[in-house]
Amino acid sequence: MSGALRLAAVFGSHMILQRDKHFSVWGEGADGTEVTVRVRDTERSCVVRNGRWSVALPPQEVGEPCVLTVSGSGEELRLEDVLFGDVWLAGGQSNMEWPLRDAKDGQREIDAAQDNLLRFYNVPRCPYTGARLEEAERGSRWQTGTGDFSAVAYWFSKEIRAETGVPVGIVGCNWGGTSAAAWMSRERLSKIVSGRRYIEDYMERGGNKSEEEYERDMVEYNRIYDIWKEKSDAMWAKNPKTPWREIIAECGENPWPQPPGPSSPFRPNGLYETMLSRVAPLALKGFLYYQGEEDWSRSEDYYDWMCALIGQWREDFKDDSLPFLFVQLPMYDTTESIENGWVSEDWPRLREAQLRVSRFVRNTGLAVVPDCGELDNIHPTDKEPVGHRLALQALKNVYGKAIEADGPSVLHFERSGSEVRVIFDQTLELRGNGLFELAGGDGIFYACEPVKVEKDTLVLSAKEVFEPCAVRYAWRAYCVAQLYGINGLPASPFRGTL
Repeated sequence: MSGALRLAAVFGSHMILQRDKHFSVWGEGADGTEVTVRVRDTERSCVVRNGRWSVALPPQEVGEPCVLTVSGSGEELRLEDVLFGDVWLAGGQSNMEWPLRDAKDGQREIDAAQDNLLRFYNVPRCPYTGARLEEAERGSRWQTGTGDFSAVAYWFSKEIRAETGVPVGIVGCNWGGTSAAAWMSRERLSKIVSGRRYIEDYMERGGNKSEEEYERDMVEYNRIYDIWKEKSDAMWAKNPKTPWREIIAECGENPWPQPPGPSSPFRPNGLYETMLSRVAPLALKGFLYYQGEEDWSRSEDYYDWMCALIGQWREDFKDDSLPFLFVQLPMYDTTESIENGWVSEDWPRLREAQLRVSRFVRNTGLAVVPDCGELDNIHPTDKEPVGHRLALQALKNVYGKAIEADGPSVLHFERSGSEVRVIFDQTLELRGNGLFELAGGDGIFYACEPVKVEKDTLVLSAKEVFEPCAVRYAWRAYCVAQLYGINGLPASPFRGTL
């Protein structure tokens, strides 16, 4: 796209635009140029001001592939094979980024006949603005059926396509190892007390160093990391089930995280500026989000951060009712931690924060996946169940399908003598009983034996606890899920006081 007239990188041939909704097309050009956008039988114009233009267009229905043209000052940009359907933005960190080619059964999907009405665009991953970002954007394209597709988003969109029959487009906007803080503006994050502390701490740890200092630190970091990765990859190649403790013993500690710096992709607010903002305000059907692993140590702050992030994204995409569907963290821990009895409540507390967000922030849906984790692997390879449960949330809460999308949810607790009754909103199915615990006034938890199920009610007791004061289920970083609804969907880990 040469010349003065340019489109934002997210617009291109083979793209999918959001159906049945007002949408904008924007880009850059020479001041004073009149820019005209045409699609189907619709035409709208605007004048370039301060080097930028944006044309608002009326809603379009699903239909045959069409051509979208942008013209001005004797130039015309022509986009072929444009479809209208549903567009979802897939955000988060590595478990959303995880490509289809590396997922369980991913190659099978790649090799199979591809659906040309399922397309994706990956926002270029660049940590800072400038020539490198502009070059990456020029090389970015809308695609179909390649291994670069987010595995979670692929299985989500495949199911939505099958159930609705409309074209589905995914805008991938994710980066492994990132905190939620990377995906908000500094202004928004600074409104939260813990957010301000996070920014200040990052700057004190080296966020304010010079670019030259940061580059030197990264050269040394990459040297150390490459050595560690070569050794660890060789061990996993010999035995994919090599325990983490053996990797550490042989290769040393994983050098993660990277050093802080002014252009690090992991700095607060950075990827909000270089990725998310580059595709806003694209018209969307909603957001998909899978993140939280990097924020496990900030579980007490995570509810506030997620509320701020959701508000930021909805504001930037100019629709304060946009559905926000996200994934509760699955089970994860290392064999070493379990064998040594290192107990941390941060992971279950972060899951609890995610559950609170889904209950108190409107137009949200939570995919509960305690049965989708892997011991010693923070990146479970089976992404299909995660995509499926996100699709269930969308089909029920966004598309209005009369389906079951949630596992059992606690309604309230009742105490009767030494027993506790936990009442749920649906009939239960129990697949084990070792993860239910009660505590008395001393706060020490004991396993419940036996655990009885009476339709929608758990009846819990522990011989060591005569006057229960607290109850919890699956309050672990890693365990095997045991509580399901009659619909086959798992319950979220929970805790409560009596």
